[in-house]
Amino acid sequence: MGPGSTVTTVYATSSQNSNTSLVPIDTSTNTAGTAITLPATPNSLVFDPTGANAYLGSDSGLIVVNAATNAVTKTVSNAPGHVLAVSPNGQFVLIGGQLANNNFVSTVVFNNTANTVVALPITAAVAGDFSPDGSEAVVADTTGIRAAQGAAVRTVSSTTVAKSVSFLATGALAYLAAANTPSVVVCNSTFHTGGASGTPTLVKTLPDGSKVLGAVLPNLVVVAVTTSGTTCPPTIAETPASLTFAAGGSTAGQIIITPDGKHAYITSDVAGKLLSYDAVGNATGSVTLSSGTATTTNTTGGSTLDSASVYVGVKDGTTGSVHRIDVNAGTDATQIPVTFIPDLVAVRPH
Repeated sequence: MGPGSTVTTVYATSSQNSNTSLVPIDTSTNTAGTAITLPATPNSLVFDPTGANAYLGSDSGLIVVNAATNAVTKTVSNAPGHVLAVSPNGQFVLIGGQLANNNFVSTVVFNNTANTVVALPITAAVAGDFSPDGSEAVVADTTGIRAAQGAAVRTVSSTTVAKSVSFLATGALAYLAAANTPSVVVCNSTFHTGGASGTPTLVKTLPDGSKVLGAVLPNLVVVAVTTSGTTCPPTIAETPASLTFAAGGSTAGQIIITPDGKHAYITSDVAGKLLSYDAVGNATGSVTLSSGTATTTNTTGGSTLDSASVYVGVKDGTTGSVHRIDVNAGTDATQIPVTFIPDLVAVRPH
């Protein structure tokens, strides 16, 4: 994604206390608007990269919200579970994970264009990501790593368990939050053993594909990566390093990277702090929050397209607020109160 406008809408909701409110926040005023009533309590919130729809997972099915009208357009009852990933063109939604009763649901792909659901032979998915061209998804389940093209699924590893997946911008590799930060070589669905120390619980690639970040709190693994050549597999060069967050931390919730690739933020269990990483200076830090703790759910914030502001959900006692982080100043600039704990926050891409 390139430069864009800061004027957009941030959406906040909660997976707790039987909440059914989705609150839009206009970033030009940073005030909460009229709540959208959801048909069920959501467990995840992911925008499609085009900004047309917000997809919310629930035990009752996939909830689709049209961002232009701020209205629920459909509930896909045969697609219950968590939204794990949305394809870059917004057409395909990967759904899986566990329901509130801890039972895993069958992994499915919802085709928004055709309004169809395709079941995948993956029974316990925990994470996934689509390739940049949307033709393939790499899925981590509780027993291994799978690669899916349409309904066809191949096993990449039957021994590696990962908690997060993130494709390089080139599409050549899909990195995994597993021991040593390994990856899937996409052209032949083979497993590439990583060289980084530690076992990250989250991975996220920079928009230009130059680095992979892995959260191993209180450490951050930074892997510089290049792929070259026209053969399959390509030549892969990786230079791993490990940095430490002075603020500490043990549980990471989400890695948020600004579209310009210069800054990253990690929601965590560190009270009163939002962990940060300066990709240009290759330095860790933190932003002091005005109050509360950034929640540790896996979809709790996002950045505006111009990379000037990052919005995160923060728990303040029994309720919470959405905080706007001024990226250039490195400060918690604005707090927008809501009536629930906003553990699910997403910025609409414009």
